[in-house]
Amino acid sequence: MTELGSSAFDSSRAERALCDDWRSTSVDDLSVAAGTARAPAEVAKELAAVWTAAAHEARASIGAHARFALQLMQLGAPAPLLGACARVMQDEVAHAQACFSLARRFAGQEPAGEPLGLDVEDPLEEDRTAIVLGVIGRGCIRGAVASLCAREALEHCQDPATREALMLRQAVKAQEAQLAWRFVTWSLRNAGPDLLDRARVAFLMALAEQRRPAPLGEHERALLRFGVLADAQRAALEQRVLRSAVLPCMEALLARPTAAPTRI
Repeated sequence: MTELGSSAFDSSRAERALCDDWRSTSVDDLSVAAGTARAPAEVAKELAAVWTAAAHEARASIGAHARFALQLMQLGAPAPLLGACARVMQDEVAHAQACFSLARRFAGQEPAGEPLGLDVEDPLEEDRTAIVLGVIGRGCIRGAVASLCAREALEHCQDPATREALMLRQAVKAQEAQLAWRFVTWSLRNAGPDLLDRARVAFLMALAEQRRPAPLGEHERALLRFGVLADAQRAALEQRVLRSAVLPCMEALLARPTAAPTRI
């Protein structure tokens, strides 16, 4: 992957950031505190993989929101949306640091893979419709689901350092979802019927898949004590948030007169 290029920044000569550069002091301190739970070896290996993936995902989200900020400017978005986007980026930095710290703790070494630069093409190549549909999937839906999953994991997690990381994750994903809904609301004001119809389809497609929860085994319970939900739990929570929160918000949003003023 390559860095975001500009005349003032030559990615070919840029020093790559090491995972060691991405740490959270507070999470590290909690990880060595007295009474901190120790995970069995097989559980620790899986936890290291989970938090390494979460760390790289959080870092990529910073770049994604930097790209989104340029798109907001392209579309002439109001200042409050740009400010909210900047706050999400700042909080994702802390979230990524916490994830990298946990990954290192459970792996017993630096996480595998360097957090390389984000591969970003021209951020202004998409039109309004493509941007809106992307934000619906990334923020309105996945952001809301991720926030609820983090909150659910917090209720079961017994590890202090992991709880701090989960609290950061819950907060930043809730911010992402809120930003996404505000942007979509603003974008659909005075929108034509084509964009409204495509937005509705994007929401409804996310609601189409039905998955049933499955009973947890001993391994899944061990992971749950360290704040990692089983796939079946995540699937059940996804359906809950889609039907109890996303769907009602979608119906309220798309039922509004398109010419009505929207508060940002």
